[in-house]
Amino acid sequence: MKVVVNKCFGGFDLSDKAHERLMELGVKYYKSFDDMPKNNKDLYIVNSSSPGFGMYYSNFSDYENRTNPLLIQVVEELGEEASGRFGQLEIVDIPDGIQWEIDEYDGIETLHELHRSW
Repeated sequence: MKVVVNKCFGGFDLSDKAHERLMELGVKYYKSFDDMPKNNKDLYIVNSSSPGFGMYYSNFSDYENRTNPLLIQVVEELGEEASGRFGQLEIVDIPDGIQWEIDEYDGIETLHELHRSW
């Protein structure tokens, strides 16, 4: 199973080029958050209103979306160009059937097998 993680300080960040490619592949696009249906659980991309960041915002940074085949495809196609200004995205391949979690420190993410802790 392939999982996309960020491997540098800053955090998970897709480039505008990656967002545009995801839209070409059919990910829903909204002009603003106000245009989105309430309680939207689907994958989405919206115009970003945050200056200094990319042109788009999406929910691909949510951990449950890191195995999405479209995200994997775009990161494989674009390589380093898939990463936004604050990210360095990489694909980690783990055995199928493993329960996993992402641990993050200052934006750097590591993938861990999920196990019990008390």
